[in-house]
Amino acid sequence: MAKCEIARDCLFFNDRMAVERQMATLFKARYCKGSNQECARYIVYAACGRPAVPSDLAPNDKLRARTMVFEHAVCGTTDADTATKMTTR
Repeated sequence: MAKCEIARDCLFFNDRMAVERQMATLFKARYCKGSNQECARYIVYAACGRPAVPSDLAPNDKLRARTMVFEHAVCGTTDADTATKMTTR
């Protein structure tokens, strides 16, 4: 059973992202069933809300997640598309 509170709706946890099966299994053990506080998707969710989590954000992409959280704090963005565009500048 997953420990992460957002696993039920998480695209990654529910295999709706393009990730190699073995890598997904490792990530799920570490982030979904381990410490979700280290998961990039959870970091954005906790700081900015569910709508701000980009569909292509990998659980191990903490740099992107932290950049999005910073931009959210500074600019107040909550839209995933807007936040994603801001992090790719």
